[in-house]
Order: sequence, then C-alpha cells, then structure tokens
Amino acid sequence: MRLSLALVAVLASSTVSAQTKSTTKVEAPPRRTTLDSDYAPVIEPPKEPPFLSRLTVGFGLGAGSLSAGGGEPFSTATALSVGVGYRIDPRVDVGLRMDMASLARYQADPSLFQTQDAYTLGLRYSRFGKRRGGVAIGSFSARLGAGLGTRYQNEYSSLISTARGREYGFALVGGVAWVPVRTTFMRFGFELANATVLYGDQTRNGTMLLFSTEFN
Repeated sequence: MRLSLALVAVLASSTVSAQTKSTTKVEAPPRRTTLDSDYAPVIEPPKEPPFLSRLTVGFGLGAGSLSAGGGEPFSTATALSVGVGYRIDPRVDVGLRMDMASLARYQADPSLFQTQDAYTLGLRYSRFGKRRGGVAIGSFSARLGAGLGTRYQNEYSSLISTARGREYGFALVGGVAWVPVRTTFMRFGFELANATVLYGDQTRNGTMLLFSTEFN
C-alpha cells in the first residue's frame, strides 16, 4: 500500500513539472536594430576655437589734429593707433588700445612738438557684410574705450629725447571704421577716431583719420 502511494506521488510530481515546463515561455534575446545606441551616430558638442584664433592685432597710421586748449592753438598732427583684442563673440571683442596724435605744434616753444597718447580698455562691435570678390562694402565696426591719457613735449631734433611737461588725465576714445577688404587672416579699411582727454579743467581732443590693418 505504501509503495503504491509513493508511486502515485512520484507520477503526480512528474506531471506537474511537465505541465509547468510546457507553459513557461522562453523569450529569445532581443535583436539589435539600427536604432540601438551602439549603431546610432555619435554627435559631439562643438569644439571651442583655439585661443590664438580669437586674438586680433591691429594698427593704423594716418593724419590727425589736436584741438585748441590751455592757451595752445589747433594743430595738425600725425596719428598712430595700435591694439590687441580678444574675440568673446563672433561680432564682439575686448581689447587694449593705444591712440597717439603726435608732431603737433607747441606754441610756447617752436623747437618742441606736442604728443597726446590715450591708453584704453574697451569693446568693439563688428558688422560683416556679404563679401563679393574679396570686398564687403557693408562691413563696419565701432569701438569705445576708457583709460589713461597723457600729453607731453619733445624736441624736433631728437625723437627719443626726454619728454617735458608731462600731464595725465582721464581718456575716453571712440571710433568708427569701414573695413571693406577682408581675407582669411587680414582686414583693411579706414577708421575715424577721437580721443578726448580731461586734464583737470582742460579738455583736449585728438582726432585721427587712419588707414587700418588687422590680423586675426
């Protein structure tokens, strides 16, 4: 009797196990498709331009004038401008600039000439027109800077003579440039700029018309 019960229990267990296996669904591994991340194209974030490609170096040479003030008459002058900038945006750069109006007459002593320098830190905004054959008629820029101004006298006979009567003041410089000629690394054009320097209760303006060149 006990043997019969044991045999029945074994048969029942085998039947239940077989039914469980038959009802269990075996899922196949998922098939890879072209939508899987392994096959999707990798989109990299845009790279920042190299540091040197953001730097600009420019200079300009031309004619100018120093306005009358402090007993000195209006006088023509030679103009020079040199600057270094760093582009913080495709249209905006921040930079250091030196604007000079020199070789102006000094009425108190005809053997001397006057010079006014303005050393400023400022911003420049550039608008680039459509280029056709290397010329972009609609390319303009405007700059504004503030800093230190100084004026002094030197002897005509020696350009490296010790400066005399040097004075310092607050300088504000603004300029507008037309830059129609552009290449991959250079720009050429003309700039009209004015450096206003406040020396105590006197104000002197150095106006400059420059032929300018910039490398970037």
